[in-house]
This record gives sequence, structure tokens and C-alpha cells, in this order.
Amino acid sequence: ILQDNPLPRHRFFGREEALFEMKELAATGRKCLIVGMGGLGKTELLRQLIRVCEEEQIVDKIAIVPYEGDIIESFARSFPGFQRQAPDESFRSILRRLTKEGKQSRVLLLIDNLTNSPETDPELKKLLSLPCSILISSRRNCMEGMETYLLEQPSIGTGSLIFRDNYGR
Repeated sequence: ILQDNPLPRHRFFGREEALFEMKELAATGRKCLIVGMGGLGKTELLRQLIRVCEEEQIVDKIAIVPYEGDIIESFARSFPGFQRQAPDESFRSILRRLTKEGKQSRVLLLIDNLTNSPETDPELKKLLSLPCSILISSRRNCMEGMETYLLEQPSIGTGSLIFRDNYGR
């Protein structure tokens, strides 16, 4: 989903401040959980961030992981070059690669739609040691070791414009 085309610039509005803050998070190597209820635009915000990071060269490399099942499964699906190994070994190999890349260049790891907690998916804790920026979208409220960025609901006026612009009513 994250790799789908983002909305055109003229159709993405009401989240400019959030996008600016995501750019700062991406550029500074921080680890942040972007939280909010479903349908607020967390995934679209990450899509827009990908475009901005590429255009403005905020980072050198971007790794994109749609979360489904657990982090090991999600990484295995997202990095097909590592699929010849067992999933656990594949995950460790990917972490080593991200560590190496993160030490040599500016890397942004984006994980979309995190549903589990570190208690139910303990391998998530290993991400905290990576030397790269990490932004994770989730409906969960917090994750130890990560900053939390609460994506607020748009104002009624902005919501009306978004609806009208996208649905023509």
C-alpha cells in the first residue's frame, strides 16, 4: 500500500504541518510511532513523506515494510532478496544490512500499520538499535523506546474539503 502512488500535491492538504514534522524526524535519525485512529491518513502521510524525501534528498535510502502478521513475516515479504533463508535468519540478515547501510548513509525505515505490541511481537524491540530513522504508523498508543506522534483529526472545515475534493460532493 505504501508503494502505491501518493495523492497529487494539490489533493494532499490539511496535513502540511505533520508532513513538515515527519521530514524533521526522518532527517534526524529518530524513532517515532505515528498514531491515530483508522482513516486519518497515516498511510497517505507516509506516502507523501516518501515523495518529499526523494525530491529533497532528505535521506539516501528508504526501506518500506507493510506490517502484517509479525515483524519477521513482514520483513521477509518486504525484502525478497533474503527469502532463500529461514524467516528468523532472514530477519537477522536484514537487520545486519540495515545496520551496515545506516552507518554508511542516511536510511529511513518506514513500517506501515503496526498492529502488535512488543509484548506479542518481541522482535520489534530489535528495531530500536538500528542506526537509522524509523517511522511506524499504528493505531496503538505507544511503544517503549519510541517517540509518539499523535496524528489529530482534521478540523471540520478541512475534513469537508477533503471529502468534497475526493468525492465531488
